[in-house]
Amino acid sequence: MNVILTLIGLVAALYFAYSAGFVALFSVAGSLAKRKVLTWKEQDAKRRFLVLIPAYKEDLVIEQTARAALLQNYPSAHYDVCVIADQLQATTLERLNQLAIRVLPVSFEKSTKVQAINVALVTLPSDYDAVVVLDADNIMASDFLNFMNASLAQGWKAVQGQRIGKNADTPTAILDGLSEDVNNHIYCLGHNAIGLSSRLSGSGMAFDYQLFKAIMAQNTAVGGFDKELEIRYTAAGEYIYYCPEAVIWDEKVRSQQNFQNQRRRWISAQYANLRRFFPTGLKALSHGNLDCFHRVLQLALPPRLLLPVFLFLMSAIALVLGSYPGFWLTLFGLNVGGMLLAIPLDFWKSKKYLSLLKLPSIIWQTLKATLRIRHANRTFIHTTHHN
Repeated sequence: MNVILTLIGLVAALYFAYSAGFVALFSVAGSLAKRKVLTWKEQDAKRRFLVLIPAYKEDLVIEQTARAALLQNYPSAHYDVCVIADQLQATTLERLNQLAIRVLPVSFEKSTKVQAINVALVTLPSDYDAVVVLDADNIMASDFLNFMNASLAQGWKAVQGQRIGKNADTPTAILDGLSEDVNNHIYCLGHNAIGLSSRLSGSGMAFDYQLFKAIMAQNTAVGGFDKELEIRYTAAGEYIYYCPEAVIWDEKVRSQQNFQNQRRRWISAQYANLRRFFPTGLKALSHGNLDCFHRVLQLALPPRLLLPVFLFLMSAIALVLGSYPGFWLTLFGLNVGGMLLAIPLDFWKSKKYLSLLKLPSIIWQTLKATLRIRHANRTFIHTTHHN
């Protein structure tokens, strides 16, 4: 019995050491990253882009997003905007059809972003060089396509832009935006800094058209299709480049209930993909593909907001029992230090830091979301957006 308990303790220690070390390592890497600032010129060769916007019951925001997508500082003849209209109201479709965009109505028994995108890729002409995927609430900066064009010109076939929160009207929205900033620092900038692929965020992404079409045809995700894309791209030996100059504004959830629903969907998809693709990761490692194996292994990480809570509790228990308290306190310090390092300085210069008073409540919502992930990945859980 003692041997079993010792083994369990050792596995737990290694797991939490990996989790805390992961945050600290990539946060430091993101802070020390020295990258050449990407630029673009008017005379650059222009790829022809297809901008896909899947919109499931997004009547409140889709028209604003579609209109904004037409305002790119990029030759209009070199990009098309397509709204994939899934269960939009007739009046919304009528307004969209008056814009200089493509509107593709679709209907599914169980709607998913993967199905919507794949229908568009099969239905629309294939004479595009690249595809951009947006969420229905996303607003591209006016030079977004120019920077994506410059990124693809470097030879990358998968590029993630920098998502930034476009609303800070509630403490929950501010903290959700902060979470996005931390993700950009650790999972995008930090990873690229040491030669590993960036994460994909589900929107604000650009891809070589033909390869994306082939990889999406294999994608069957209900939720977390971006995680499956990460694994399939890196398994194919493709590097995912992070382009912070390509800015896209993303609506952040305003209510704690929406926050819980969103995290429930994300966490469920994370662990479902871990179970599904762990053999793929091991196979990739056996062929020397550390990038793909790393993408799979990080799916085993605990929710980022819960990790410091777990480490704090383990530190307190270790202090009481006198059982390696220094080890657990070190992990707690690494984790918190890495998180603080990833927070933008502007956050502390504004009164946004007052939103941290809501952090215990947000942590509680994350815990409830984690405890309710069973079957959450079988049906798409929609997050409500606002105009």
